[in-house]
Amino acid sequence: MQEDFQKYVRSYVPGRMRIRHPGLVGLTAEDQKGIADYLQAIEGVRGVQINAEVGSLLLYWDPSRLSEADIDQYAAMFASMLPEPASAARRPAGRELAAAGKELRRAGIGIADKVACCVAPGIKRGKRARRVAHNRIMLGMLGSSLGCMCLKNGAHAAFGWGFALMLAYHLYQHRKVL
Repeated sequence: MQEDFQKYVRSYVPGRMRIRHPGLVGLTAEDQKGIADYLQAIEGVRGVQINAEVGSLLLYWDPSRLSEADIDQYAAMFASMLPEPASAARRPAGRELAAAGKELRRAGIGIADKVACCVAPGIKRGKRARRVAHNRIMLGMLGSSLGCMCLKNGAHAAFGWGFALMLAYHLYQHRKVL
């Protein structure tokens, strides 16, 4: 395969190739259909799938009908046909969402730091203070829930739900190690 095109090939086995190219991001349905129709018109191609959201093209072909040299030749033609990378105006709003997520995270960390100053006053600001405050709040809610349960008080449910929400947040934070 051409070296400049090969950098876009994410996986290749005889009969199947996945390509990721910035020019495929944000393609209209009409453009996707045109590319798919062109590629499926090649004798031996079994199927084409395009995901314009991530800029991926999956190509299936019959390896007994198309050799690796044929695929190289078609890849060179295809590389010349690929559109220029989509402009920022055509791309999905992923960057804006990521920026909003970062702002939300910063705001959440700011609130957590303020709570940590009250709940864990002996510990300096930072991740450890937030973690200690989170654990102490969870422990307090669990104890309060159990205490209210012994008193047959309606507050048991409120503290129980608070504990469950804190536990859900804790599990979300540590989801990679579960």
